[in-house]
Amino acid sequence: MTTLKDIAQEAGVSVMTVSNVVNGNSSKVSPKTAERIQKIIKRLNYVPNFSARSLVNSNSHIISVIIRGEKDQNPLKNPHNAALVGTIIHKIQQQGYYAMINIMKSVSDISQSLRTWNAEGAIFLGMFDDEIEEMCTASDIPMVFIDSYSKVRQLSNVGIDDYKGGRLAAKHLIKHGHKTLAFIGPPSSHTGVIQQRYSGFYDELT
Repeated sequence: MTTLKDIAQEAGVSVMTVSNVVNGNSSKVSPKTAERIQKIIKRLNYVPNFSARSLVNSNSHIISVIIRGEKDQNPLKNPHNAALVGTIIHKIQQQGYYAMINIMKSVSDISQSLRTWNAEGAIFLGMFDDEIEEMCTASDIPMVFIDSYSKVRQLSNVGIDDYKGGRLAAKHLIKHGHKTLAFIGPPSSHTGVIQQRYSGFYDELT
């Protein structure tokens, strides 16, 4: 296995110089030297040990993408989830970070995973209020929620106005002369997308 020392010896520079290039600190190295080191890295097929690096400098450059999944179901079969996760991963990689996808079975499993991989942040899709509260208590890393709802705290949440969407749907049907209307959706005992849309739909009719 190729090491930084091997690259340094072949390039005729110090291990620290090679480390600066590998870690993206090329401003500390002359362009000519950095280019020579990069060519040697490519030729020797050197792969940085990111796990070891994260232990040294506490930066894993890992962002965890966490999707809420029901038992024995694959949430990525949902076209919306698949497209959304693909876009998130692309944006994470553009910023020089690595995406780690988790399908949530329990909050304790996710919090353990975040600690094990030293994740620097987490993006959650479709969390319920009790899960959000437990997650915020279990971990203090930066978190962003997508299509998640909470009655008791402010969140960094990205989503659409589902309540307004429900009202607009009902208003559209009424405008076109429909009088007997029904709202069809999965049962929901949580405050979330379905409940918000139903509330908007119902309020527009009353």
